[in-house]
Amino acid sequence: LGLKASMQGLGCMGMTWAYDVDPAATEEASLQAITAAVEEGITLLNSAYFYTHKTGASNEALIGKAIAQHGRDKFVISTKFGMEITATGPIPNPGSPENVRRHCEESLKRLGTDYID
Repeated sequence: LGLKASMQGLGCMGMTWAYDVDPAATEEASLQAITAAVEEGITLLNSAYFYTHKTGASNEALIGKAIAQHGRDKFVISTKFGMEITATGPIPNPGSPENVRRHCEESLKRLGTDYID
């Protein structure tokens, strides 16, 4: 039947990257929000490696903590790449096969899983 995800998903960008958030101060609340989503039947979590806070707090690592808490089978994980984070902000990077592999391998490590949906 293929991949099945909830009709609604949880976009996790604001948990580490946008809206002037302090990820260290909000990590527990973010994990609680993910738990609440799971309890409501939401299985799709949307992330990206470039949703990394200037302090280095990684959105994918946060999702990895939720996976560790609830189990990989509770989630359908989507993540993105295509931007490099630099001191001056994100810049596009090439979609070469080498970059695709590198980004996927790095995302898998941060997420603490062996596959991305």
